[in-house]
Amino acid sequence: MNALHLTEFLVFSIALLLYILANFRLTRLLNGEYQKGKLREAIAYISCIVLGEVILLYQLCHAQYLLWVLISVFVCHFPILFLYEPSLRKNALMQLKLFGGDLMYIVIWILAEGSFDNTDHELLFLTLCGAKLVLTLLAESYYRRREKERISHQMELYRHQMKLMEQSQAQIRFLRHDMKNHLLHIQHLLMEHDDERLKNYLQETAARLSVSNEFVRSGNRDIDSLLNYKLLTAKQLGTEIKTDIAIPSDLNISSFDVNVILGNLLDNAIEALQNCKERRLLISLRYDAGILSILLQNTCIQKPPAFSVKGQGHGLGLHSVRHALEHYHGQLKTDYQEHIFTASALLYL
Repeated sequence: MNALHLTEFLVFSIALLLYILANFRLTRLLNGEYQKGKLREAIAYISCIVLGEVILLYQLCHAQYLLWVLISVFVCHFPILFLYEPSLRKNALMQLKLFGGDLMYIVIWILAEGSFDNTDHELLFLTLCGAKLVLTLLAESYYRRREKERISHQMELYRHQMKLMEQSQAQIRFLRHDMKNHLLHIQHLLMEHDDERLKNYLQETAARLSVSNEFVRSGNRDIDSLLNYKLLTAKQLGTEIKTDIAIPSDLNISSFDVNVILGNLLDNAIEALQNCKERRLLISLRYDAGILSILLQNTCIQKPPAFSVKGQGHGLGLHSVRHALEHYHGQLKTDYQEHIFTASALLYL
């Protein structure tokens, strides 16, 4: 290989390396962190890079089209993506997500040049690698910004929950301080057999103990924070709220997915309640044998937009819910009957 070919090889090697790494980073954005072994992941990455470089060297030496390098990289990505998704059908869909835009870029370029033979394949390859790198950096910037917004929202929920806990603890301290007097008064009412006054006094004591803005206290910080925050908005509308929560404190579900699933369902419900004269909301979360069931019902004066009795749902919010449920092999079912909208889901944790 002469000096010209060596320089050309180094330039295209760097471009190819950046292109492959950009695809790996996009794969991670689309599928999350790979958790089954960093060594296997590293071997897969290195194998793909080495294969691409070998093909590049061969094609430069034999004056072959550099466009075939991209086809080779596309093929060798299949074993890489099997690390994230072993299903061949889903693996192929992931390939289309990664390379669909690239293929459109190539087709448009070739059409602009007039024919495949007249295409400057070297320039096409370099510009495609640069475009893919820029796209990756923009996508990562968007995801980082969205993650910051999610964390900020989560912190707001936690602050709200901490405020409720402080109110509850303060009321308990006041009650404990006056407990002797309360017990003496209850004993006096018992001795007089004044059942009506005793009942009223106990009800008043229980009311003082409750925190008006705390609707849920399951022990799961993420879910309690979100529900108490959202349900307060519903209560301010004058909504009759019923809850049925029976979940452990350590559910195997990410706080991000909790916000997407419960947050969107509650947002849709509250939006519908704003237009109702009779406002009722029921939310049920129950966990049993690794299955989390979610049920949410709210009054609704009319069918939600684009609603289907087959359960297609409505709006971008429900689309996000369905996408999050896929991580737990769950499905969302919706129904509308007699001005009651129902959303139910099962998550396999």
